[in-house]
Amino acid sequence: MGEDIREFIWDNIFFIDNIFPPKIYNKLLKFKASNQKEDFFDDLDIICEMNSNILKDILYQYTKTIKNKLFYIDNPKLTTIKIKNFKLLKDFQISLNKNINIIIGENSSGKTSLLQAITLGLLAKSHLIGESGSKPYLKYITKSQNRATIKTVFNKYEKTTTISDIQRTVDNDLYPFVLAYGSNILTNYDNKLNDVVKNLIDKNINDGFVTSIFQDYDSGFYNPKSIINELYRINTDRSRELIEIIIDTIEYFQDNFKLVLENNVYVFQDRNNTIFKLEDLSEGYRSNILLITDIVIKILGVGESLEDVRGVILIDEFDKHLHPKWQSNLVGKLQDKFPNIQFILTTHNPMSILDREPDEVTIIKNINGELRAIKKDIGTKNSDICGVLLNYFETDKVIGNSLEVEINRFTELNIKDNLTSKEREDLEILREKLSKTVAVNFINDYRYFEYLKNRDEKKPKTEDIHSVIDDLEDIL
Repeated sequence: MGEDIREFIWDNIFFIDNIFPPKIYNKLLKFKASNQKEDFFDDLDIICEMNSNILKDILYQYTKTIKNKLFYIDNPKLTTIKIKNFKLLKDFQISLNKNINIIIGENSSGKTSLLQAITLGLLAKSHLIGESGSKPYLKYITKSQNRATIKTVFNKYEKTTTISDIQRTVDNDLYPFVLAYGSNILTNYDNKLNDVVKNLIDKNINDGFVTSIFQDYDSGFYNPKSIINELYRINTDRSRELIEIIIDTIEYFQDNFKLVLENNVYVFQDRNNTIFKLEDLSEGYRSNILLITDIVIKILGVGESLEDVRGVILIDEFDKHLHPKWQSNLVGKLQDKFPNIQFILTTHNPMSILDREPDEVTIIKNINGELRAIKKDIGTKNSDICGVLLNYFETDKVIGNSLEVEINRFTELNIKDNLTSKEREDLEILREKLSKTVAVNFINDYRYFEYLKNRDEKKPKTEDIHSVIDDLEDIL
């Protein structure tokens, strides 16, 4: 057995436990834990000589890994992240759903920092993030601290990443296929395509996987029309297959336009059969298309399929600038198109967290000066948008100031015993007006106003809308 294969097993013993019988595997683990490399190799050679099937499995894993060194863990599922002294995340822990995770929180609550920390915790030890200067990691460390640590727990393995101002070190070089995207995704329409298309065809894309999450703006994304036209020019079985996958995926995520072949050139065409350019689209559409295209290119470019690839994709403000109709459907479409990917997403939009299980949504909240990850046990499966706003985004109200004033005035008049003729007229005008609003649910419910009139405690002259809603829920 070659020395390079021995080193491969030594470095990756933690995630190839299925190759060895349990007793042998536990013995190898002990040698690894105590750094007894020679004993480890001796036992490895003995077992391979005795069992040719084990040797075949080792060679298969080695060949597979050498073919694609981007990720070593076949089926990663992050379960827990523990972070210390990373920007605002001083002592932070979050548990993750194996499929969908949506992070919400107020501005400057650490959502982007969390994605950056997780990304740094997932990357291989050799991966550089492109920061320049003598202290490239300094800005990620909490002020007054000299290092940050990120513990990523996936499946049964734990990996600790330590960040000082000048370097990033890891204890176990376990890393999945990972893509990470910042919130500002742009394209330079003059981006050169030759290398990316060649590498896409050769299944040899090996960079640009996480650059975006560490930048305020990233213009390194590719116009899908240009990619498709270059593939069409090459005209091989592989390029034709790629064209079909890219077009099908882009069209799956929206229904407002198509990519069609006109005079031997692919063009964007809207519902009215009008041809347009990518730059003519709104920022929300354009960003979403660039994002989806990049995900597809990266997956296909490492030789995987959209259906089978396993890994982690992190997207900051994944639904930015999108119409609410898109926001409400995007999570489900991501999950359908990439069924084995674990998504970690941030958003400010209540529509994007509708129809989610309790453990799929996490709120980052400042509690006594420390940021904490909070999960509510209600979820949003049975909630409307108002419930999401009140329960998850913790808004003070779900109506405008003018409507609130009118509801308060209507309530005041309803519980008053003796109305003047002018007040009765005002009450009927308000009743008619409010019957065309969300207030229709209770303005005609006499039980509620009788309740307000007869409460034992001293009632204020005017009831505000929050008290109205709370009390109504109590009695109905």
